[in-house]
Amino acid sequence: MAPRPTYRILTLDVPVADHDELTSVGKKPNKPAQGSWEETVARDVHEGRKNLNFSTWNRLATKEQIKAFHESWETVEEGEMPLWFYLPTHPDARLSSQDRSVLRAWSLAMGGADSKEH
Repeated sequence: MAPRPTYRILTLDVPVADHDELTSVGKKPNKPAQGSWEETVARDVHEGRKNLNFSTWNRLATKEQIKAFHESWETVEEGEMPLWFYLPTHPDARLSSQDRSVLRAWSLAMGGADSKEH
């Protein structure tokens, strides 16, 4: 589990619906309308979880976890996350420089971020 400040950043206004998984009562949720904002978010969540899913984190080998930390920091560092089109409707998801510092420090501590200074 991530330290509290890191966990707060990782869960900033994150959509939790995964339209490809069964709900707790065993029913598939309704699919969002094609071309809708909800479909876009559901697709992005699904794609994001293919790359980094903390629900299945413990199934990864240590080497895979380190690689995931490095890639996730790289994505944040390059300004690719959060997605630009998500920010207007979810301004709380915008990362401050302090948020970025916390994420970088966490990634470094886990062996993921590179050692160059920013």
